[in-house]
Amino acid sequence: MQDCIVQDISLIKGKIKTIIFDFGGVIFNIDYQIPINQFKKLGFKNFELFYDKSGQTNLFDQLEIGAISPDYFAAKIKESAPEIDVTKDEILCAWNSILLDIPKERIMLIQELQRRYKTLLLSNTNAIHVERFLEIVDETMTLDFFNSSFTKIYYSNEMGMRKPNSDIFEKVISDNQLIPSETLFIDDSIQHVRGAAQVGIYSYHLDVDTEDILTLFEDWTI
Repeated sequence: MQDCIVQDISLIKGKIKTIIFDFGGVIFNIDYQIPINQFKKLGFKNFELFYDKSGQTNLFDQLEIGAISPDYFAAKIKESAPEIDVTKDEILCAWNSILLDIPKERIMLIQELQRRYKTLLLSNTNAIHVERFLEIVDETMTLDFFNSSFTKIYYSNEMGMRKPNSDIFEKVISDNQLIPSETLFIDDSIQHVRGAAQVGIYSYHLDVDTEDILTLFEDWTI
């Protein structure tokens, strides 16, 4: 597994035929701290114990595989702090505050990469976020422009599985008849990078504080 986690993607450029992109953090700007702050403003204490970048409770896992509805999710969040007077809309708004914006330049880069490589999108997400980020995408560049940048788009809540579990990567490999040793996966969560590497996919951990795919792949479109 460790051999599949790469520190310098230029060393494997000649081997790669397919690039799998994570969405939040890699393409779409998000901030994990904002929803924590927003839930605290609503009166929820220690919300980071339920959810942060490195892990989350089963409720969020279930939401990400589409096993529960947004209504059920909001009801369970409210149930966790019955003393707080909060509405479903306030909970959903606080949850969506993680979503910031999507730089069009990143999608234009992926369209350039698509001339040489198969490009796929693989995201752990949920119905609440999907509705909102698709609105932002459409306002920024139109959904048609966005969708045309990928051979196929995979959202965990539609698949019934999530990263970092092996089954989701194996599904993407099978669907697209990929050869793992000719595939590169980019994600900003190390646990997801390790999950992809476990099935033999070359994987790169993007440090969003210091890196951007715009510079990471600047030589890959030539």
